[in-house]
Order: sequence, then C-alpha cells, then structure tokens
Amino acid sequence: MIFMKQEKHKPLASVIVQYSSSRFFRLILGVVTVFLRPKLLTPEQYGIWTLFELIPRYASYLHLGTRDTMRFFIPFYSSRNDHDKTATIKGSVFTSSLLVNILLSCVLAILSLKKGFSIEVRAGFAVMSLVVILLFLMEYYIALLRAYEQFSLIAASTYLNTASLFVLTVPLLYFLRLYGLYITILSAYIITVVFLRMKYNYCITYKPDFNTLKELFVKGAPIMISDFSIQLITTSDRVIVSSLMGSRELGYYGIAILAVSFLMQIPGTAREIMEPRLMRIVENSSSEKVVNDYLLKPLINTAYLMPFIIGPVFILTPVIIPWILPRYVNGVVSAQILSIGVYFLSLAYVPRSVIVANNLQLKAAAFLPFILIINVVVSVLLVKQGLGLPGAAAGSSMAFFVLFLALFLFLSRRIKDKGNEWKNHIIGMCLPFPLMGFLLGMLYSISPVFIENRFLCALVIVSIFLTAMYFFHIWACRRYRLLNSIRKI
Repeated sequence: MIFMKQEKHKPLASVIVQYSSSRFFRLILGVVTVFLRPKLLTPEQYGIWTLFELIPRYASYLHLGTRDTMRFFIPFYSSRNDHDKTATIKGSVFTSSLLVNILLSCVLAILSLKKGFSIEVRAGFAVMSLVVILLFLMEYYIALLRAYEQFSLIAASTYLNTASLFVLTVPLLYFLRLYGLYITILSAYIITVVFLRMKYNYCITYKPDFNTLKELFVKGAPIMISDFSIQLITTSDRVIVSSLMGSRELGYYGIAILAVSFLMQIPGTAREIMEPRLMRIVENSSSEKVVNDYLLKPLINTAYLMPFIIGPVFILTPVIIPWILPRYVNGVVSAQILSIGVYFLSLAYVPRSVIVANNLQLKAAAFLPFILIINVVVSVLLVKQGLGLPGAAAGSSMAFFVLFLALFLFLSRRIKDKGNEWKNHIIGMCLPFPLMGFLLGMLYSISPVFIENRFLCALVIVSIFLTAMYFFHIWACRRYRLLNSIRKI
C-alpha cells in the first residue's frame, strides 16, 4: 500500500487560487464545449442529455457515505499515524462501492435493451452503464487525493479531462450529434481514469472488512443523506420541467442549468479544499477559531464575491444567448432567475462543511426533505399557474434561500462560543445581496434611456455594476476584518 504525503500546507487563499486555475481552465475551455452541445443538438436531444446527466450525479452516492467518511477521516487517522486504519478504510470503500456500481451498471444495460425507448435513449442507457463504473473509479481516486490534499494532481486530471472533452467534442458532436456526445463523455472518463491510475499507484485490496464498513456507514450515512438531500434540492427542477413540460422545454431550461454550473465554480473549489483541513483541526482548535476561519470568513467573502460573478451573468445572458443560441431564448429568463438563487446556494455550502466536521449532519438532514418538498410544491404550482420555466427557476431559487437560512440557523444555535466577530460580520454578510438587487434593478430600468444598442448597453451596465460593487467592497474591507481585499483574490 502506498501512502501519499501531504503537500506542504500553503495559505488557504493561495491553495484555492492554485486549484481554481484548473477549474477556470475547465470553465473557459468548456465554454466552447458547453455551448456546442445546445448549438448542435435539437432542444429535444439536449433535454434528453440533461436528464441523462442526472444518472452519474445520483450514482455518486451509491457508496452510501463510506467514501465521504474516507475523505474526511483519512486526514483524521493520518494525523495520528494510524496507517493500518487508513489502509483498511481504503480497501473496504473501494470493494463495496465497486460492487454496488456494477449492480447499477447491469440495470442500465438491461434498460438499454428495452424496446419501448427510442434508439437515442437506449444508446444513452448503454453508455451510462459504462460511465457509472468509470465515474466511480475517478471519484474514488480524487477522494483519496483530496484527503491527502494533493490538489496539484487533481488539477492535472482536471486539465486532462477538460482538454479531452474539448478535443473530442468538436468533431464527434458535429458529425454524430447526440451519439457523438455519448462517445465524447465516455472517452474523456476513460482517459482521466487511466491518467489517475498511472500517476497514483495505489495498490487496491479487494477484500472488505465488514466491521470497518459498518463503522464507515454509521459515520458516513448521515453525510450522504445530507448531501443527497441537497443534491435533490438542486436538481429537482429539471425533473419537474421534464415531467410537466417535456424534453423540449427541459432543453431550453438547460441554459439555466449551465448558468448554475458556471456560477458555482469558486464556491465549489473553496469547499473541496477547506473540508479536509477543517476535519484535521476541528478537535484541537478553539470554537472561536473554527467559527472565524471556517464559517464567518468563508461566508462574508462568498457574500461579497458572488455579486461580481452573478451580476455580469444576469446582465449578459439576455444579450449573448439570442446571439449564440437563438433556439434557446425561451430559457433566458429562467437562467437569470436561477443565477440570483445561486447566491444563496453558494452560501449554503459553508455551514454544511462545519456541520459535517462537528458530526451534526444527521440532525441537519432531518429538515432537508421539507426543503425539497417546498421546492417541488412551489415549482409545480408556479409552472401550473402558467409561469413555465421561470416558475420552476423561481421555486428552486426560493428553495436555495431556505436551504441556506435553515443550515445557518441550525448551526448558529449550536455554537457556544461565537467570538467577538460574530455580530458585526453577520450584519456585514447581509448587505451585498440587497445592494446587488438594487443596482441590477436600477440599471435595467434606466439603460434603454441613454443607449439603444443592446450589446453596448449591456457592457456599460456591467461596467457600472462592477465599479459600484468594487467601491462597496473596498468600504466593507475597512469595516470587516475577515473580509479579504479584492486585490488579493
């Protein structure tokens, strides 16, 4: 068994920037790839793909929490030099998860043979039967790398996966359309898994230890239940749109889903890096330090950073989509609405990490199904009231707000020593969103008055918006100690 050494600990902000570079490479290069999909696929085909994307996302939870336990507790046991325990955890998680994913793969393969589906759908099931196995292997390796804070190798795999998708997408999607997309996704997973296997020479043991698995499940199932509940909250909108409005409308709604993926890059990166560190220090650090470093600081920095990303997306979407993807203009308003909701979704992941580190996830998971119900009920009602795709987006955005509020209040009630920074920074955290909303509303209302050209108007609005938020950020940095200067980002 080979144990990887942890990288030398760098400042958290530095690691996030370094790791984010690979994600932004994927984001920037992926812009072409992402826009080619709806560009070259019909809305119906793009709707089919949007649903198939849910299979690997949901399959990621088949480890039943054991992989989460591995990722969080390898740093815990490694810091105590208990290498036998970490080795047993690795082997048990790999073998048990592989068996469950093989079972799902067989089910999907059987569905691909069912005659009631179209050829495109049957081919999708066949490809997904292979993807779930490859995805399991990739996520298992990446979970190990995250546990050991080997973010450089994760970044390298991200670069490779992104480049593979880009190079293969252009010819295959152009000539084979949806079938080309299937081949591209499958090939990119194969390339990435082979790369990780070559770079991380991990000796796999196939004999699980059932006592260890039981321990992992007991500790990890609450994490899995919590994460899966949040996953359902964030993806239920596409199931609602598909069931109530059909594949074509889901294809239009896919533009809103792309906006969410774009906007969640930085919050997602920060969460992946902070969680292993938080698990390692939570027991030996004061409550005030944990609150300041892993709750207040990420919250207030996320609250002040997200408007710089959300604002331009909100403003530019109505201009760019009709120009690049004219067939998908029906999804523009829903993309704008959902982009506003992402503000609260990005904040919600901060208290979630602290909840997991303090082993409170099972208690937190108790109220998450109610948020899912709120999401489904409100979205369905709004859609049936004739609001269509914007109604589904509004229901999800409201659910994101409720999710953040519920997780934050749940955690804050259980923090005994909040420290001296608490009240001041919570007040500061509440300021960016209303200002963002006010600026967007005001600029939208006055923009047609002084500029007629839509593209020039959008650029001017973005410039004014970013300038105003920049000076507001400078003002806030003087009042809130934990808020990083934007010059350091």
